[in-house]
Amino acid sequence: MSPTLSDIDIFKGLNQKQLQELSGLFYFRSFPAGKNIFMEEAPGETVFFIIKGTVKITKAFNDGTEIIVDIIRDGEIFGEMSLIDLVTRSANAITQEDSMLCWTGHNSFQNCMDKMPIIAQNLLATLTNRLRHTNEKLSMFAKLDVNGKVAWTLLDLLERYGKELKTGEYLIPFRLTQGDLAGLTLASRERINHTIVNFKRLNFISIDENYYIKVINREALTSLSNI
Repeated sequence: MSPTLSDIDIFKGLNQKQLQELSGLFYFRSFPAGKNIFMEEAPGETVFFIIKGTVKITKAFNDGTEIIVDIIRDGEIFGEMSLIDLVTRSANAITQEDSMLCWTGHNSFQNCMDKMPIIAQNLLATLTNRLRHTNEKLSMFAKLDVNGKVAWTLLDLLERYGKELKTGEYLIPFRLTQGDLAGLTLASRERINHTIVNFKRLNFISIDENYYIKVINREALTSLSNI
């Protein structure tokens, strides 16, 4: 049995025998940062899982604009919509950092869900949580200015993936550039630059040379993101 499958969110609750059965159906591979895992409009024949690393889901438009739908990390599933509608991909998936992924085909995964209903239950819970998250983001972004959107985004990533440091600061544990924040908040890079410079000046955040962000004043960001 691969020890990694038990860390995948939608396989929680499976016993060792079930995990052993699953292990032979998956392919495993490491990918460097910036690798396109799949592109929009490509056939949706496989579903992917993040063993370790970070993947951003993006969508491009004809005018050259690119938005980041979400950034996801260890244990999460992506490309799952192909399990439901069997149509082409609706977004791009790109590694944000060096990542270990695994994947399997639609038919194999469908058979697993038929044999192990808890997988389907966990998948439904994941999709529901993502829909709630998207609804919350849209609701908040309709009311917030750029400062508030950046603050909300940083706190959201912190809530989902952040690490508290001994200094009392909080680290977002993957690189996050101004371009990424622009894609996540639907704001221009110029506006993002102005906001980040201001946040750093006020000692709300710090950013190192590798674009890792530490949140220094969580309360200040919370105040900006509350309506």
